[in-house]
Amino acid sequence: MRRVLLIESINLTSIAYLLAAGRRFDAVRYLFSSPRMLAACTMLRGLVPVPEKIEYADFPGSYFDAQEAATQRINDALCEERSGNLYRRMMLRFCKNPLFELAMRNEVNIRYTQYRAKALILLRYLAKEQDEIWFFPRDSITVRTPEGGIGDCARIPAVASIRNAAADRIRALLWFCAAPVILCGVAAVLLGRGLLFGPVSRQHYRVGYDMPDSGVQWHRGYHEFFLYDTADFHPREVLHVFRGALHDERTRQVFDRYGYPRADFRRCKVPLHLYLRRVLSDFLLKGCWSWLTGIVAEKSACTCIPALAVMKMTLEAEIFYASYDIDVFVARDDFNPFHIVRTLVAREHDNRTASFSIGDYSIQNINYILFDTYALWGDFYREFHEKSLRHGGTAVIGAGIYGIDKTHEFLQRGYLPEKYRERAASHRLVLIAGTSYAPDIFVTKETQLAFYRTVLEATDAYPDVIRVIRPKADELQDRDFAALFSEFERVLIETELWIYRVIPVCDLVICLGSTSIGIESLLAGKKVLYYDNTGWRRHIYAPYSEYLVAFTRAELDRNLARVLRDDTYLDDATLQAIRTRHGYRFDGNVAERFRALCRGHFRTGGEGRAGGRERA
Repeated sequence: MRRVLLIESINLTSIAYLLAAGRRFDAVRYLFSSPRMLAACTMLRGLVPVPEKIEYADFPGSYFDAQEAATQRINDALCEERSGNLYRRMMLRFCKNPLFELAMRNEVNIRYTQYRAKALILLRYLAKEQDEIWFFPRDSITVRTPEGGIGDCARIPAVASIRNAAADRIRALLWFCAAPVILCGVAAVLLGRGLLFGPVSRQHYRVGYDMPDSGVQWHRGYHEFFLYDTADFHPREVLHVFRGALHDERTRQVFDRYGYPRADFRRCKVPLHLYLRRVLSDFLLKGCWSWLTGIVAEKSACTCIPALAVMKMTLEAEIFYASYDIDVFVARDDFNPFHIVRTLVAREHDNRTASFSIGDYSIQNINYILFDTYALWGDFYREFHEKSLRHGGTAVIGAGIYGIDKTHEFLQRGYLPEKYRERAASHRLVLIAGTSYAPDIFVTKETQLAFYRTVLEATDAYPDVIRVIRPKADELQDRDFAALFSEFERVLIETELWIYRVIPVCDLVICLGSTSIGIESLLAGKKVLYYDNTGWRRHIYAPYSEYLVAFTRAELDRNLARVLRDDTYLDDATLQAIRTRHGYRFDGNVAERFRALCRGHFRTGGEGRAGGRERA
């Protein structure tokens, strides 16, 4: 019988357990560890078995299972079990709106549930391969799905249960001691911004625009500039709000030279009355009292930091809106918990928020979204994310807000870059589109390498095909990718042209997973094939046709032969259904439809700011 021990987080207790019982196991794996704890295990080599890290990549498809389990099942159940929790009560008492719990649940999901769901799902995958699985958890919280919990697929050592029960009490006492320090620290940081004395006039803007601290992404400028026009959305009419403080000197110089309005979100000064009432009284004094009188009854601290984070976000948003009156604030991503807080605080000031979907998702893993208007690619996503979108407004604008309008323009003009003219006359051009990758998500470096190799080998059988690779991530800085690409002839590595300029010149696009280039290319009238080697079989486009999505090399060869050899593709009715349900329409007006949604939140009778209209 083969025994395997999975350690959730390597710490002193788990190392002690390895010293005492490690030899009982044929293999030891771990999920998380600090470098120091891992170094301690290495130093004890010979006395304890050295644990081997376990990743999603070890079990294809496990990432999607974990994400779906966390957002659709585990996280809500975990939070509802703690509905009477001190931290939740304290947060709701401070924020005074039950919808703020959405932000707290999002924080719990990001900070805790994702990791525990990973442990549960990987344990299930391990249990399919091994005879006996043992699990050493980092705390006593249990999580379950309808398929069962950790105890149904693994045994937990008695010492771990005893240790975690004691650790929960110790953790509660530590938070009891740390509470005044944390609250005082937040109050001190806010005071360090400076105080505003006397009446405060709120500067009015029709549009606020979410900007990263790193400034404008100059290497892909349209990601920044798609929102602008020559009227209400002219850069001089929009307040650019940097999330913390602007770091990029080039961005600073451009904004100063052309007079583009900007604000550093976490550097706004605090009105004196707000500091006295909300920071000192409600947050510091009442928070300390609630904490110190109730914390000894708490056994679990998994909602502590999320609740504090939401309270701090609320203060920061209130300070910001005390100085700025923004008709509609445009957020850049949809999954940050702060967007929920900002929406709720904006409503208190008769302001609104808007955002847009940025990806073609294959799993329902965005469970907590709240905007006054959330722009979707098509009706499919309204149904697909129904649970996530139930608290805010939605509207369909079409896919590809970051660039598909420019592709439409290029096609209307018959655009063909000089470098492709001769090639397009003698060869067919096939765009191979990878996606972003990282060590612990559904696409790893190894997944991306395998995708490129398989597609390049499969298309090698067609001598009249030139493969165009436009890297999305930093593949070209990795020698493994460079070595792979150099193995094949008729490969063009595109590093100069924007992807939305490359789409018009290609005859076929082959995508990894469900990367958004796929639906955008379909909208542009291009033939698209998906090759998904991530191990996830519930691809959102698979139900439309077996000839659209391939999961194996044999299926990819079959689908390529239909397109490149037989000149056969999907029927018109299927293509129209996909384009309409997932991409709405291809007319060059996606960004304008989003601007129109934002204009719907403008308050009538006001003028755009061109130098400083203020509203008391």
